[in-house]
Amino acid sequence: MSDDPEATDTTEDPAADGVPAPSSQWAVPDPARREPRPPDLVRPESRSSDAARPELRSADSARPEAESADPARPESTPPDPGTDTGGTPGEAPPRRRRRWAAAVLGVAGVVGLVAGVTGVVLEFGRAPTRAERAAAGSKELAARWRIRSAGEIFPPTVRNASGLQPAYRVGIAQPAGCADALDAQVARTFIAQGCRVVLRATYTDASRTLLTTVGVVVMSDSDEDKVETALRSLSEDGHNRYGLRVVPFPDTPAADWDDTRRQETAYRSGPMPYVILQVSGWVDGRTTAETADKERFKPADTLLDHLAGLFVKADDPCKVRGVRC
Repeated sequence: MSDDPEATDTTEDPAADGVPAPSSQWAVPDPARREPRPPDLVRPESRSSDAARPELRSADSARPEAESADPARPESTPPDPGTDTGGTPGEAPPRRRRRWAAAVLGVAGVVGLVAGVTGVVLEFGRAPTRAERAAAGSKELAARWRIRSAGEIFPPTVRNASGLQPAYRVGIAQPAGCADALDAQVARTFIAQGCRVVLRATYTDASRTLLTTVGVVVMSDSDEDKVETALRSLSEDGHNRYGLRVVPFPDTPAADWDDTRRQETAYRSGPMPYVILQVSGWVDGRTTAETADKERFKPADTLLDHLAGLFVKADDPCKVRGVRC
């Protein structure tokens, strides 16, 4: 303590009471003295250096590979835009190569598409060969019984070339199996030779007393030997068999039409997978002897001519409905 009373320090020793010494930031500022920069409160980590953190120094010192760079491993730095990042000198970057490859594939695809379309157009525009026409015609003829409607196969009225003695349709039956539509002995032979189904309809003449049931026997193919074998079953033992069974229709002139009234039969065939059959008779009580005159059955012949002409190969099968050549 000084003897000068003006210099007496009345401030108590802070350390005596355990009070911390005042910080310098509370001192009276000197105008001539530059204020020290206050500490960075936003980034406190910048105040501490790695030198004051021995634990970091020791940790880094334990990793010698971090101190010495591997000369064989270039430092990982972001590539400079516009520089080559891979490949040999002079090559395009990978992304550019992928773009070129995509462009080449796109051009190749367009060329292939154009070539394919051109080929299809040329193929459709090409005229069919003779063999293609024949194959298309045979296929269409074999399916004609399914392609044509019942009304086209059995129209309401059928006339001959002169227009005389027309036949008038009474009704059309549902397609039947060969065993149901043919007499038993004839049916066995037809089935053995490929009979598939029989289409039938019943007609009458202008007098409404003559009745005719006409049938289209659909064969599996147009093998002439099989067709001839089937037809022989209609004339074995020296006499003609009727073969086809009649179809009656209630409330029509054919209401009483049955197989016992059959008095005449005929058939047609040709290079086609069909056999045309007809059976005719009277429903007014006339006997076979009284109807021996074949001229009376002209409407039946008209029906045969119509169906025989319907199931023949077309002159130009490529123009037939449903045919693609």
